[in-house]
Amino acid sequence: MDKYILSELDYFLSNSPVEPYPYTKTFEEARKDPYAVLHSSGSTDTPKILTLKQGSAAAHDAFQLFPSLGDNPCGVFNDFVPVIPAEWPLRGVDANHLHLTTNVQAAWYSPSVLIDLSREPAFLENLPLLHNVSYSGGILPTDAGEAISKRTRLFGSMASTETGILPGEIPPPDMWDYYRYNEKLGYELRHYADDMYEMVHVRDKNKERFQGVFFTFLDAETYEMRDLYIEHPSMPGWVALIRPYR
Repeated sequence: MDKYILSELDYFLSNSPVEPYPYTKTFEEARKDPYAVLHSSGSTDTPKILTLKQGSAAAHDAFQLFPSLGDNPCGVFNDFVPVIPAEWPLRGVDANHLHLTTNVQAAWYSPSVLIDLSREPAFLENLPLLHNVSYSGGILPTDAGEAISKRTRLFGSMASTETGILPGEIPPPDMWDYYRYNEKLGYELRHYADDMYEMVHVRDKNKERFQGVFFTFLDAETYEMRDLYIEHPSMPGWVALIRPYR
C-alpha cells in the first residue's frame, strides 16, 4: 500500500493560489478511479481501509432516478440544511439542546443518543418539535423505540462504509424497527438459520448504476452485509434487524 505524508490542515485551508488541475475524463473512463479513502467502523467485520470509487458516489446520485422509475424518492436528496453539533460523542442532553435552540425538523442519531433521550422525560416531551427521527449504527432497544415513536415519527436507516446508504421505504409508525429496501439495489435475503436471513448484494448488470458496493469491490460477484433479519409475520418484504454476526 502506498503511503503519503500530508501537510498540516492550514495548508489545505489556505487561500494561496494554486495551479489549475484539469480533469478531463468522461464518467466511463473515471468510474473505477478512486474517489475517497475511508476507514470502516468494524461493526460487522474487521475494521479496514477502503478506497471508494467514482462509481460509488455516482450510485448515490442515481438514487434521484427512483421517482421516474415508479419508486419512492431517496432521502439523500432533499432540500435541507444539515446541522452538525460540535460536541462529540453526542449525548442526549446535546441532542435535546439542538431540538430546543435550532429550527431542526428531522434528526439522524445513533441508538445511544436515542436511549439517552428516552430515559429523560423532559427530553421526550421536546421530541414532537421534530417531524421525524432516524437511527443507524446498531439496534435500538424496544423500550427506547416505543417511547420515542409515541412522540415523533421514528424509523431506522441502513448504511455501511462499503455500500454507502441503502435506500428504502419509511415504515408505518407501529413498525419503526422494520426495513424494506429498494429492490433496485439488487439484493437477496438469503436464509441463514432458523427464521433468520442475511442481506446479500448480487451483481446485476441491469442494476449496476445503483450498486455502489461493486465499485468498492470491483471483482466481487456478491457482497454479504453480515447482518441478520427476521421477516414480518404478515407484511411481505418487511424485515427487522436482529443482530450482526462476524
